[in-house]
Amino acid sequence: SALSVGALSGAAVAIAVVAFFAQVGTSWLPVLLRGNLLRLLVQHVQEMLEALPEDLRRMITGTIAVSLPMSFLGACGAVAYKMYGCVLERLRNFVGKHCQITLMFNNTDKHYDSILDYIGSRCCVETGSILASTKPRQRPSFQDMLATWLGGKMKTPNLYFQPDIQGFASYFWWTDEEGGRHKIWLSRQVEKPQFRSDSNREKRDPETISLTMWWTTDASVLKNFLTTGLKTMLKDEGTGTVDIYVKHQWIAMWTKAVSREKRDRDTVILDEGLADYVVEDMRNFFSTKTADWYHNAGIPYRRGYLLHGPPGCGKTSFAQVLAGELGLDVCLMNLSNSDMNDDDLAELLRAAPAKSMLLLEDVDAIFVERAASADKKRGGGGISFSGLLNALDGAAAQEGCVIVLTTNHKDRLDEALIRPGRCDVHVQVEKASQEQAKRMFWRFFSKEPIVKIAGTPTGTITTVAPHGLCTGDSIMYKQGKQGLVTAENGMDADRSIFFVRKLDDDTVALYDSVPNAIQGGKTGLFEISEGGKGTKLQELSESGTHFGTRIPEKQVSMAKLQGYLMKQKLLAEKEVKRRRDNGQFELQDESMAEEERQIREEVHRIASETAVMNVHELLDAKKDVVEVPVSIYDHLRRVGLHRFAPAFEHYGIRLKQDLREDVIGRMEMWDPDLKVPGTQRDRLIQLIKGDACLDGAYDLADLSVLRDRFLATYQDTGGDEDDSCEQAGNKRDAASTVPLPRPVPLTRSESAPLERRGSETASQPLPRLQLLRASSGVVEDKGLKLLDMAHLFQERLETNGKTDVSIWQLDMHFRRYAGDPSGALENCSRLRRPGSDRTPEERMLRPATTFQLLRRIGLESYAFSLEDQGFTHWAEWKHLSKDEIKEKGGMSDMEATLCHSVLTGNAERPDLLRKFLHPEFEDISELFCLRFPDAQAREARDFAIRLTDELGTADFSFFQIQQYLKEAPTLRQARDGIHKHGSRLLRLVDAEAARQRPPQPPPPEESKEWVHGWLKELGLEEHSQCFIEQALTSEEDVLEAPLDHEALAKLGVQKLGQRCKILKAVCALKANA
Repeated sequence: SALSVGALSGAAVAIAVVAFFAQVGTSWLPVLLRGNLLRLLVQHVQEMLEALPEDLRRMITGTIAVSLPMSFLGACGAVAYKMYGCVLERLRNFVGKHCQITLMFNNTDKHYDSILDYIGSRCCVETGSILASTKPRQRPSFQDMLATWLGGKMKTPNLYFQPDIQGFASYFWWTDEEGGRHKIWLSRQVEKPQFRSDSNREKRDPETISLTMWWTTDASVLKNFLTTGLKTMLKDEGTGTVDIYVKHQWIAMWTKAVSREKRDRDTVILDEGLADYVVEDMRNFFSTKTADWYHNAGIPYRRGYLLHGPPGCGKTSFAQVLAGELGLDVCLMNLSNSDMNDDDLAELLRAAPAKSMLLLEDVDAIFVERAASADKKRGGGGISFSGLLNALDGAAAQEGCVIVLTTNHKDRLDEALIRPGRCDVHVQVEKASQEQAKRMFWRFFSKEPIVKIAGTPTGTITTVAPHGLCTGDSIMYKQGKQGLVTAENGMDADRSIFFVRKLDDDTVALYDSVPNAIQGGKTGLFEISEGGKGTKLQELSESGTHFGTRIPEKQVSMAKLQGYLMKQKLLAEKEVKRRRDNGQFELQDESMAEEERQIREEVHRIASETAVMNVHELLDAKKDVVEVPVSIYDHLRRVGLHRFAPAFEHYGIRLKQDLREDVIGRMEMWDPDLKVPGTQRDRLIQLIKGDACLDGAYDLADLSVLRDRFLATYQDTGGDEDDSCEQAGNKRDAASTVPLPRPVPLTRSESAPLERRGSETASQPLPRLQLLRASSGVVEDKGLKLLDMAHLFQERLETNGKTDVSIWQLDMHFRRYAGDPSGALENCSRLRRPGSDRTPEERMLRPATTFQLLRRIGLESYAFSLEDQGFTHWAEWKHLSKDEIKEKGGMSDMEATLCHSVLTGNAERPDLLRKFLHPEFEDISELFCLRFPDAQAREARDFAIRLTDELGTADFSFFQIQQYLKEAPTLRQARDGIHKHGSRLLRLVDAEAARQRPPQPPPPEESKEWVHGWLKELGLEEHSQCFIEQALTSEEDVLEAPLDHEALAKLGVQKLGQRCKILKAVCALKANA
C-alpha cells in the first residue's frame, strides 16, 4: 500500500508539474531566466495539495518529503557519472595524443612470431616466465614433407623461446643501432571465441600485442624497432642456410631442393686475396648505388663470373662460400637435362629469385666450342648454344642476379660464352699453394679453444675448456659473435697473430713476440679490456708450417689434400683405439669428459706428426712436367757431367734450351775432354741429342722414390763388412757398424727456443718409431729403424715438397755408400748443390794447360820444353804432327804417339786414350781391387770416395791412379798417401806450385878452331859446329872446299842472306891469298 501511495503521490506531483507547465506554456523559459519558476512551481503544488482531502494530503506530503531528496541525489549522481565518463574519455584522449605512442601487431600477420622472437632474444625483457615452442617458423619444403611421409628419420626439432606477456605488467629495453636505449611496454590481448567449428578448431586464438612508449609522441622509434626486428630475424633465419633451387620435374619453374648450412669461409681454404676480391666485387654489384649506376648508364644489371681451374680445387665450394657470404640463394642449372629446351632455359633464368646466384657447373662438358657434346650421357640435351647465349644476356634475360659458370678447361669454351657481358670476372682457382696447405693442416689438427671471459681484472683471457696451449705458441684469433677482443694498446684486428703465455689450464696472456711471452711481465703484453666472448684462438703449430713447406706449390688439389689429412686422422684414431684396448693408453683423469679430451688430443697429435712424416704418399709418382728455365750446370749435373758446365757457359750456352745438336762439332775445340772419346763424352752426346736411354736417369726423383729406393737398397743389409773385393760381385755388401742416428722430432723446429721444449711448457713429441709403427704397420725394431732412416733421407733432400736430385744422382749415391745406410743418410745433403751455390772460382773456365794435359798421361817432364817454345795451353799445339811434337818436346817416338793420339782424339787407339780419361767411382773401385785383391769392398769404396766428388767424378786420370796404386807398396800407404806432397795424386793447384824447372846443362866451351873465330867475326858462330863436323877447321880447308849455296845449305845454313855473307867472305879470303 505504501508503494501504491508513493506511486499515487508521485503521479499527483507529476500531474501537478505537467499541469503547471501546460498552464505556463512556452513562457516558462523567460520565467526560469528571471528565477521565479521554482517559486511558482512550489506555489502551484501547494495549491493542488490543499485541494485534496486531509488524509491524502498528509500521506502525499510525507512521501514527497522522503522521495524528493532521494530522487534529487539520484539525478545528481547520474549527472556526475556522465560527466566523469566524458572527462575520463577526454583525459584519455589527451594523454594518448600528447603523452604516449602505441603500436599494435596481431597474429594474423605471418611475421608475428618473428617479432616475438626478436623481443625474446635481442631485447632485455623484464618478465619472470618464458614460453618454449618447437613449432617451426618456416613451412617445410616439399622434399622434407615427402621424406616424412615416406618414413624418413626425423631430425631434432629446434626450440624457440618467447617472453610470456600477460596484461600490461611487462616491459623491455631496446638498444637501437645508434646505441640509444628505449623502454617499451608490452600488452597482450587474446580473444577467446565462444564457439569453434571443426574447420578452425586447430587455429590459434586471435591475439594482439601492443607496444607503448610513454612521454613521447614520436612513432619513429617504434617503427624503427619493428623494421629492425623484422630485418634482423628474417636475416637470421636465412643467414645460417643457403637455399638451393633446381628445375621442377615437370614444368619450367624453380623448386627448392634443399637448404644447406652456410659454409664459413674458414671451412673452405681459399687464396685470401682472391676470395676477398671476388666477395667485394659481388657485394659492390648488389649495392644500391651500383644498381642505380647500371640503370642510369643503360647497362643491363647483371654480372657473370667464370671459375676455372683443375678438378678438385674448390670451384663449387667457392661458389657456395660466395652465396653464403652475401646471403644469396643458389639456382642450380643442369644444362644436360634432355627434357629442357631453349624456352625452358630462358623462362628459368627470368624466373630466378631476386638476389640469387645462377650456378652452371662444368659447362665445358656440355658445349665444346659451339657444338653440344656428342656423348648423350653428357650431351647438351635440347639446349642449343645460341639458346644459352640468349638466355644469359638476351633482351629478355634476368637482371639483378649473378651468373657463375665453372669449368675445368677454359680453353675449350667458345669466346662468345666467356666474353665480358656474360662472364665479366674470370677467376682461376688453382691447386693448393703452400699457404693453403698450411691453413688446411691447421684446420684439421690445431687446437681452437673458445674464449669464455676476456678482460678479467688481470687483463687476460679465460677459455671455456682447458686450452692445451703452451708458452711461446703462436695463435690467431677469429672474431666471435659478440665482437672482437679489444686491448688498451690497440689489439682490435680480426685474424691477428699473437704469442701465448700459459698462466694455467684455462687462462692465457697474449704477447707480441716469443721472447716476451717466455719472459712474461709487462713488455709486449696485450692487456685485454673487454669483448670477445665466443672468439676462437686457433693454434698456429710449427707442424703446420713444416707441412706447408713440404707441399709442392700448385701441384696438389685441395680435394686430394683434404683426403690425405682425413686418412691420417683415421689411422691415428685406429692406433689410439689399439693402444687403449691393449692398456697402453694411460688416462690422467677418470672422468668421461676428460677421457674424451685426452683421446682427441692424442689423435690430433699422432695424426699431425704422421701427416708431416708421410707427405710423400700425397705426391704423385708422375707429376706434370712444368717447363721452367734450367741452367746448363743443373742440366749437366743430373747425369754427372757438371765438370763441363764452365766451358758451355763460357761459350754462351747458359740454359738447357740453348743446347743444340750443332754444338757437338764445336765443343771439341773447347777442351780435350770434349774431344777424346770416353764414357762421359758419350753420355754428354746422348744428353744433347735427347737419347731416350737417359730419360729414366735424367728425371728428378719425387719424395716417394727417395724413400722407396732407400728401403730397396738397404733392406737386406746386415752383419759386418768382411767381404773381399773378389766376393763383392757375388754378395751384397754388409752394413756399416756406424750407430743409427737419433730420431729427430718433427713437431718442434731446431731453431725453437729451449724454453718451449721444456716439460713445463710443451708436450714432448711422440717418438718417431712409435709414429712409424702406427702409420706403416711394421713391428720389428730393425725394420722401423731403417724406415726411420728412409724418412730422414727423404726429408733432408726435400725442398718445398720437391727434390732436385735426379735418378742418376740417387743411384750413384747409393753405389758410393753401398751397404752403408748411415753414410748415405749423413752425406745425402751433398747431393743438393744447385748451380746458384757455386763460387766465382768454380764458375770460371780454366783452359787446359800443357802441364795439365801432359800430367794426366805421365809426361809432365816435357812441359817446360813446350812452354819455352810458346805452347802453354793445349789449344796452341793441338795442330802439331807427331814428328813436330817429338822434335819440339824432345820426346821419344812412343811418347809423341801418345801425345798426338790424345790431341787428335784418335779412336783407333783406345788403349792410349784411356790413360788420359777421368775414371768414375766404380772404375776407381775396380782399379783398387785389381791392385789389392784381398782388400775389403768397403776399403775399395772408401778409396774411391776420397778421390771423387758427390757424383763420383774424379780429377785424376786412369794413368795417374794406376801409377799411384802401382807405386804404393801396401794398402794402408795407398789409402793414406792421397794428396800428399810427392804423390801422383797431388791436386792440380798443389802440383803446379811444386813444379821445378830442370837444371840447365853447362854451356859448352868455345871452340878454338880458326873457322869458329872467322864465323864469329861474321856473326855466324852458331854454324861453326857444322863446319867443324865436316872437317873444315882451317883457312886452307875453307879455301879448298867447293862452297856454294847448295853446299852451305847442306851444312845447315838455311837462310839465303847468311849463305851470301859466307860466300862473300870466302871470296875476300881468296883475294887476300
